[in-house]
Amino acid sequence: MFEEMIRVAKNKLATINEPIDSLPSSQVTVLLTTNNNIYMAVNDIDGMICEELKRNKDTKVLKMLTMWKDGGLDLSSIRFRNALIEMNEQNNNTDVILQGKEDYLIKKLSVTII
Repeated sequence: MFEEMIRVAKNKLATINEPIDSLPSSQVTVLLTTNNNIYMAVNDIDGMICEELKRNKDTKVLKMLTMWKDGGLDLSSIRFRNALIEMNEQNNNTDVILQGKEDYLIKKLSVTII
């Protein structure tokens, strides 16, 4: 499923061209929930996507990734990660895909908060 999430992120980033004052470049965070829904948060450093998840009663996130415009994977902002956990404490167990030296790494969201 991470491959699909990466494809979704790349496709979305290909359509974004506006510069962002608070970020070095555009980024997209892709979330996969327990209801098997995929959500995209574009340049969202505050976790505003959580409002949509709450409205949809779909707050448990299984997997997430954040991709920069150049295709690199990174952590979302600390405010974004904290917002996910505040929204649903079970999100401490969300799998976060990160860029490793030679391949992708998967860490639990709770480990990225420490």
